[in-house]
Amino acid sequence: QAIKEITKANNAPSEIHLTTRVGNPIMYYLYYTKTKPELYQPDSKSLILPNTKIIFDSFDLKTQPISENTVYAGFLGEFIGSNFYNEFSNQDLEKISKKGLIIKNLWQTNDSIAHKYSDYFLIVYSPIKNEKK
Repeated sequence: QAIKEITKANNAPSEIHLTTRVGNPIMYYLYYTKTKPELYQPDSKSLILPNTKIIFDSFDLKTQPISENTVYAGFLGEFIGSNFYNEFSNQDLEKISKKGLIIKNLWQTNDSIAHKYSDYFLIVYSPIKNEKK
């Protein structure tokens, strides 16, 4: 469902980050998008397309810089920091917009296996600084 959402974007972002927190999304991505597997570069955990670089790896936007014109697909804890007790709430979602990010889609799962990273899975867009939201 997330891959379908990401690939329907009208304007291609320069990068897409897909979490590997609960598995390897590369196989799903290649299958659902019918992308040629030879485009995948395992050493860099990325897939280079004409206008977009797709990175298959977990991320930590609490400590890493946020790239402009980028889509991030991952668990809430990857955006705001992990929580040992996996205690997150709807108010934690507000922390994402305070970082200048736009939530494009959100799913809440029951008892996620991404322990410490929440039951919320999000697709978030980081706009170009002067871009209108």
